[in-house]
Amino acid sequence: VGNYLEEKHIDVLYTRGNEAKYIYDSGQQHVEKAQHFNSKDDMIGVLTSDLKAHDRVLVKGSRGMKLEEVVNALIS
Repeated sequence: VGNYLEEKHIDVLYTRGNEAKYIYDSGQQHVEKAQHFNSKDDMIGVLTSDLKAHDRVLVKGSRGMKLEEVVNALIS
């Protein structure tokens, strides 16, 4: 994962949940900023303050993670 992030010039990595911790662990040294969250609300708070207009975001996760709530918070 880390090499992919570096190859694709990904600047920032945000992960959430136990299953995504390994992505954070392997990727954090390959990006300018990385942050891992256990709470959806904490993630929403940081993303809504960090993201700027025209930033591109890839959201990937299982339906159980309810990441659509994160997406809805970002677009509202």
